Amino acid sequence: NLVNTGTWGLSALSRLSGIDFDSLSESERRRINIIPAMLYYGVKSEDAVLMRMNSVPRSIAENLGQEFRSNMGDISASVHEAREFLKSLSVKDWEQRRPMNSYLTGRDYKDIWELLSGEGR
Repeated sequence: NLVNTGTWGLSALSRLSGIDFDSLSESERRRINIIPAMLYYGVKSEDAVLMRMNSVPRSIAENLGQEFRSNMGDISASVHEAREFLKSLSVKDWEQRRPMNSYLTGRDYKDIWELLSGEGR
């Protein structure tokens, strides 16, 4: 309940803040507008939001988001492009990006993602 209310409230506050959105660059507007999604998904980067939107577990979303960004460069990416990136990853790729202290293996993370995203049918 708090996440949903906080997300809505944060979005509303950014509109009421007096920020002149017309004077901001596209990237600045995007950074401000993504903050509620970061709160909702529990991550701290735009790329991790894309990972979470594609059903990646939170604990590995930041690491995979960084890898996705390094492959994309400065190009703005879509949810579909992030999904294609995730589909292309091998178990070894998931293993290399898993958090060091995780009890889950790369195979576990990939299996969870496939189950949650519907890709493992």
